[in-house]
Amino acid sequence: MKRLFRNANIGIAVTMTITVVGVVFLYDNEAALEVLGLTAFLSGLAVLLALNIRDYRADHKDPPSTS
Repeated sequence: MKRLFRNANIGIAVTMTITVVGVVFLYDNEAALEVLGLTAFLSGLAVLLALNIRDYRADHKDPPSTS
């Protein structure tokens, strides 16, 4: 459970970083800000999903066979 919250916080950090950097450059273009918001949201979800998959695979790795 602790890793899930850690991964979620990393996803939020990625989302906020993309949003803040994008707003600095696109503050006067409403259409670009909408695309930026969607991009930041999807990037944060992708990071969360990728980290969760990585942790799942690490936890459920098959032990090496001794054949």
